[in-house]
Amino acid sequence: MYPVIYPVVYAEVVWLPLEQLPKPSRTSKYIELQERSYSEQMAGSPTRNTLYRLMEGFADLEALPNSPFEESSWFVSTTNDG
Repeated sequence: MYPVIYPVVYAEVVWLPLEQLPKPSRTSKYIELQERSYSEQMAGSPTRNTLYRLMEGFADLEALPNSPFEESSWFVSTTNDG
């Protein structure tokens, strides 16, 4: 129990099951594929995982030559190298 090492997760926000989401207002030939993809990849998983993947993707874009993204304060490293 102690010592407690921070950050400690006391609660977790997860993506809702597909059944709890509102039905699409438009029809598309892709809806079935999108629903299956959501159910397999996101439903029930922590939203923080998605946010970390987005953060890593933007960091990768930032590292490209001539990137329109400049190194800025929005990026917080998830490693111990700074």
